[in-house]
Parts: sequence; structure tokens; C-alpha cells
Amino acid sequence: MSSFSATFKKTCILVIFSILTLAGGSVSYSSASEIVAAPLNPLFVEWQKKMDETRTSTKKKGSTDPLNSDASYGYAPSPINWSHLENEIYSVVNSAGRMGTNPVSYDLRPEMPPVRNQGYFGTCWTFSAMAASESNLIHEKKILTKDNADLSEWYLAYYGFNDESDELPSFTNGTEYPYHDVGGNDWQSVALLTRGTGSLEESSAAYPSSPDDAYKPDVITRKYKLKNSLYLGNAGSLEVPLDEGRRDLVKDAIRKYGTVSIGIMAGYDSAGYLNKETGAYYTGGKDPNHAVGLVGWDDNYSKDNFGKYKPSSDGAWIMRNSWGADWGKNGYCYVSYEEESLCFGVVYETVAAPDKEKIYQYDPLGLCNFIDYLSVDTAYFANIFRASRDEKINSVSFYTSLPDSRCTVEIYKDCGDDPIGGILVATKSLTITAPGYNTVDLDPVVKISKYRKFSVVVSISKSDRSDIVIPVEYPITDYTDKAKASAGQSFISCDGTEWEDLTGFSTYKNANVCIKAFGTSEDDPANGGSSGGCTTGPGVIILMTLAVLPFACTGKKH
Repeated sequence: MSSFSATFKKTCILVIFSILTLAGGSVSYSSASEIVAAPLNPLFVEWQKKMDETRTSTKKKGSTDPLNSDASYGYAPSPINWSHLENEIYSVVNSAGRMGTNPVSYDLRPEMPPVRNQGYFGTCWTFSAMAASESNLIHEKKILTKDNADLSEWYLAYYGFNDESDELPSFTNGTEYPYHDVGGNDWQSVALLTRGTGSLEESSAAYPSSPDDAYKPDVITRKYKLKNSLYLGNAGSLEVPLDEGRRDLVKDAIRKYGTVSIGIMAGYDSAGYLNKETGAYYTGGKDPNHAVGLVGWDDNYSKDNFGKYKPSSDGAWIMRNSWGADWGKNGYCYVSYEEESLCFGVVYETVAAPDKEKIYQYDPLGLCNFIDYLSVDTAYFANIFRASRDEKINSVSFYTSLPDSRCTVEIYKDCGDDPIGGILVATKSLTITAPGYNTVDLDPVVKISKYRKFSVVVSISKSDRSDIVIPVEYPITDYTDKAKASAGQSFISCDGTEWEDLTGFSTYKNANVCIKAFGTSEDDPANGGSSGGCTTGPGVIILMTLAVLPFACTGKKH
């Protein structure tokens, strides 16, 4: 073999090796323990069944009247099953921030911006999310006031069901309704906001006045960042009336973070749920179909204020609706503590978005459900990313399924294809107070050089209360069909030593664990936004390897 041929062959082998390696190939170990998935939320399963029936029925489809009995109203249940938290009493405030006994009454209305009107669209899920975000920026963060807090609901409503980009796909519209009437839930809002889709000022993506005015908003970098989104428990019919401990959980959240986004049953005014004279609302027990905000309470609110349906005892929440100031009492009403349809409350802790922050992620559609290793005390999950610029990783985020979750976060750089194969450069152990989406700040920040791989490894120790711990995104029919994954991205382990690629499980071949990493950079401030983490680096290195070929051929006559 000639010297040129040998050199050419070696170079080609190097190219092939680079392609295979950088594609994320890895060794998959045999499973040391069985993994199982939580069943889907029964309300979600029932909702999908109802949508299937709607598609085959002769009923009027695509109604946009928020009070029409055939409309979606704007709330669609999440598939996430939180039933393991039934009757669980915990706090959304850590011990250092406890505020003492809750008062008999509390009211955020004086500090809230004007009540919005979702009009002819089934978009209440975006209104409750933005109301909770605005309230947090006013109440806790003191960044905005009631006079200037106005975030865009339309941006979420549009890009919730229309692709923002290849890396930021939309949820599936599995209904007969147009995208602006599909309905959604808090965990869809959380997925969109945490991936970088919003929050924006209303002026950047104004709400249309009618379906004829619906439009595609320009893609704009977010102004505010959702840092934590805490879950307040499965407050469904099995838990009504809520005991004092569970009510205090919701009250603590309102006092600490501001408005709570929550589901409720809504219907015709003629149904008699709302007493128009007193502004008192009570259904007597129905499934939720609408998203609203809770802004306060009154323990002494009389049961006699309610109309056709009356609770058995005093006490009510103060509810903010999204049907304009003409509904109820200036857009608000009192909802009995006994209202069975109130469920799935969420708070939105929101901060100003760092300039040109890079998001490394594989879960643009967010948490779909939890999976678990059986018969192990601690579960481990990890993502491997590749830096697209010289990066300063300042925080990571993931979801937890239980209160007081004992977690450890580790960062490895130059990890190759093994989540713990590189150099351990950061470790942080902590107890996360409330279940939901949580961001963990790193101090000091971790510096990663451009195109180098790094991993985020999370371990969670189980409690005696539940075994459901690993958060995952995966395709669910008519919900997250666009979820996809590649080998070499997400890993799980039952012992923290031997790791299995999540795509190696037949059930999860398009699944990723829900871990994000956030970075800032002084070297490349123009290259901000979100990133899957493994798109720029491999292509550049492969091209650099191919560029060697001409030089390998020089100095020899043909």
C-alpha cells in the first residue's frame, strides 16, 4: 500500500470515528433494576376520550364562546399523574422563609393589574399563567407594578400549538378545534416558559380581538424567566373539603409568591353556579374545564352568599377570572372552600431573564410523567450536552415529584459519552421543598470551553411516601407526538456507577430526562437563546476533520 493510500485510509477512519463518537454513541449496560412508569392522569385519559367522541359526533365543533357547553373552555388536563400527593400536607416555603400563622382573610386584588378578557378564544390556560407570573413580579419580586404589568398571553397560545423552530416544536392539536381553542394546562405553560418561549410584554405580541384577527407573532427573546413552578397538590374531589393543613398550603403560596393558577369548572351563567348579586360561585362538584387565578381568601365568607348550589360551611377563595371586568364582581368572585372542581394549583416564580442566556435542553415539551427504578434507595438521571460557545454554567433545573426531595447535582466536564466519565467540577446537595419545576443555582459558576462536552447528573433519594422520581419527556399521542431523542443525550442509573441510555429502552426510544442547564458568555454575547446542546459542536469538528484531507494529500505526485 502506498504512503498516500495509508494516510488517506487513516484519515477516513478518523472521520468515521469522529462521526460515530460525536453522534453520541455509548455503551449500554444491562438493567440492574426494573423501571416502571406512572399511569397517566385519569382526567387526561378521560379528556382525550371526550375529544375522540367530539371528532365523531354531530355536535357543533370549534366553538369559541367561552360559555358554550360544547367548547373546550380553555383548560385541558395534563397527563402528569400527581395522585401520589393525595392528602399530602407540605409547604412551598422553606423553613427560613416561613411567615407564621395565616390571617383570617387576605386579598391581592388591590395590587393586581386590570382583569383581562380572553374573548372569543379558549386560551384561559395562558391567562392564568400570565396572571400568576405578573403577580409574582409585582408581589414578591417588586420588579413590576399593577400599572405596568401586562404580559402576552397570545405568544404562549400561538406557539403552544405552532412550531416556534425545529428545536422548539409545538404540542399536538389532537382535537377538532382550531389551535386557539384547543385548551391547555399549567404544565404546558411551564414547558413553554422554561424552554424560552415567553414571557414577553403584551406590546410584543398583542392579543387579537377576534378569530379573524388571529396571527403569527414574531419570534422574540423572552424578557422574563420562569425560575420555579411549584405544585400545590392534587386537590380533586377525593380531598374536598380540604382540611386546614391543605388550605394553608395554598394560602402560604399566595402570601409568598402571589396569584396561584388553578383549574375549576365553568359553565353557563344560567346554570346557577354564580350568584350575580354577591359574586359567590359554587358548582356542587364537577370536573375542571377552565383555568383561573386565586388571589386571596376569607375564612368567614358566609355560605348564605351562594346561590342555587350552597356549601355546608363558611369560607371562600377569592378568584380572578379572564372574562373581563363585567363578569362577577369586577372580574372576580368568591369560590367556596368546598368547591370540588378546584385542582392542580401551580405558582410561577418569575425573574428578569439574564441577557443572552443559553439554555441547554432536550425537553422542549417539558415533563410528561415520572418513571422509577424499583427497589432502589436513590435514583440517578443525567444529560450530556456540548457547549456551543465558551460557557459559564450558572444553574440547572429539573422536576421533582415529592416535597422535601433530597437531591445532589453534579457537573462533569470533558465527560465523553459517560455521564461521570469526565472531571467532576461542581457538586451541590440540597433539599427541594416543594414538588414541581425547580432551578438550582451554582456557586461558583462552571466554565466550559466551546465544543466541549459536559454532563449534569442529578440524584434523588426516595422517601417512604412514593417511588416516582425520574422526570421524563416522551411522545404521548395527541399531546407530545413531536417529542424526540437521540442516543447519547439522556441516561439513567440505579446506582450512579453503571448508566443506561434512556433510548435503549424500547418504551423510551424517543424519551429524554427533563434536565436543563443555563449559561452565560462574555465571548459570544450574540449567540443566545435555547439550544439542544449537541448541534453546533459535532458538525464543526467533523468539518475540521474533513478539512485535513487536502493536507494529507499534499507532497505526493499523482
